Amino acid sequence: MLQSEDSALTPTRRRTLISATRDLRRNFEIAAWAIRLHLDFVASHAFESHTGNDAFDKGLEEFVARWGRKGNFEATGRHSRRRCMRLAEAHRVCDGDVFFQRLRSGLVAPIEGDRIRTPGGTNRADYSHGIRTNAAGKPLGYALHNRTGSSGFTFARELSAQYVEQLAYFDRFDQGRGISPLAPAVNRLRDSYECLDYALVKAKVSQLFGLALHRDDDEAIGDVETADDADGNPDKSAQTIDFGRGPFQLDLGIDETAEILESKTPSAEFTNYVELSIALGLKALDIPAIFWDESRTNFSGARGAVILYELSARDKQAEIQELLDRLTYWRLQMAILDGAFELPRGWTLQDLVWEWLPQKMPWINPLQEVKADVEAINNCLTSPQRVLKRQKIDFDDVVTEVREAREKINSLPPAPGAKPKQKEAE
Repeated sequence: MLQSEDSALTPTRRRTLISATRDLRRNFEIAAWAIRLHLDFVASHAFESHTGNDAFDKGLEEFVARWGRKGNFEATGRHSRRRCMRLAEAHRVCDGDVFFQRLRSGLVAPIEGDRIRTPGGTNRADYSHGIRTNAAGKPLGYALHNRTGSSGFTFARELSAQYVEQLAYFDRFDQGRGISPLAPAVNRLRDSYECLDYALVKAKVSQLFGLALHRDDDEAIGDVETADDADGNPDKSAQTIDFGRGPFQLDLGIDETAEILESKTPSAEFTNYVELSIALGLKALDIPAIFWDESRTNFSGARGAVILYELSARDKQAEIQELLDRLTYWRLQMAILDGAFELPRGWTLQDLVWEWLPQKMPWINPLQEVKADVEAINNCLTSPQRVLKRQKIDFDDVVTEVREAREKINSLPPAPGAKPKQKEAE
């Protein structure tokens, strides 16, 4: 069947998928860890201004830092910009998309994806998964719903698309709502989750020792007749087994043997299957298997896996960078119009140059990697700027900090008894 993704994932199926991904994140520690690792690589960004005017760049960075504090960025006042972006990416991973409404106060109102849904009534045909579009598929409005009770919704109002930002995972052009990248891995991760629970139950049951007795007589131990008692009646065997709290002793007959029942739990085959299922589930987020088990590879393999994973994270980072760029432009525009932020004389908002840099990735082996970078710089194969940018470090900040450190060191008085430094030739 050839149909759009919005038609394939019906509203009912979308609710089921969102419920399943949220349940995995809530209850399965491996899924929660994988999402947190994904957020570490994708969701954290730092703002840097590059206008060339050092004083203005510093002032702009301070303004953006104040805007990002708790109470200045998000409408509820509970989250800073950094936490908001992490939560937004987490919702994009689990729900497929998340929305931000720009408010007149200069704050943003995050909207979870399941709150945008098709309302009931006569205008139901105008919406697709809660989005009203024009003939070309461009969003015109979003049907916002409020939560009622445990899982109910009631229509609140339609939000104009010009005030709403959507952060979503898209796979096709004619797709209006995002779909979670965990969709193909839900069953695999859920199987791993259930298998681990069943293995734990089996391991607990196996701790209840069983004893198997082998003997030639057909009767059970307690039914074996021995010599007659004083009244002439046959006695039953008085043999009992009590494991007690320590070592125990069995007094067995000549033809009797005893074996402890034992179960190898979990088996090696089960462990290998669960590890394979987890590795396959992590692939939904492009996470290498060695991140789950670092002992599987050496330095070269780990570095190669990190490089490939960073490549896969670039597009995901870029979408968050674009969202932050649009929000930054909007917030600066409001601040300039309100007089809360001033531009240099003759400048316009289009003259500003800034960048949202993803969180830096530390060196895996600093000594080897720094030596390789120095060798590449000395042979004109790269530049210090490129090397630092790859590490998400601003070159100008490093130059300024090094100059300030040297000036401070040179201004210190000589230590007692130390020879005075010879003045450098001009």
